[in-house]
Amino acid sequence: MRKDAQICLRLTKLQKEKILAKANQVNMNITDYIVNAGIKRKITITNIPDLYDVKIELKRIGNNLNQLTRLCNEGKINTIGLEDLKSEVSKIWQLLNLLTQKLH
Repeated sequence: MRKDAQICLRLTKLQKEKILAKANQVNMNITDYIVNAGIKRKITITNIPDLYDVKIELKRIGNNLNQLTRLCNEGKINTIGLEDLKSEVSKIWQLLNLLTQKLH
């Protein structure tokens, strides 16, 4: 849709910085952010610091699985104890539950 109308407004420097920061948090330009905020009235910011922890845990699980797969393919192990993997998955599950509660 072609944008053919403008709204001009005055802000303090602090207000502008806050709006720019929030727009950056949700990976939007300032126009899209203000339009969404004004029309939808709800913008969920998913850039929660806890997501970094989830990312790290998922990487650890992926590394563990790759190592176990390699050892199995090389014939160095026949059975795999997955207790550590279960523990890592449990940690991720708990983090995801916390994130879900924060978003609601």
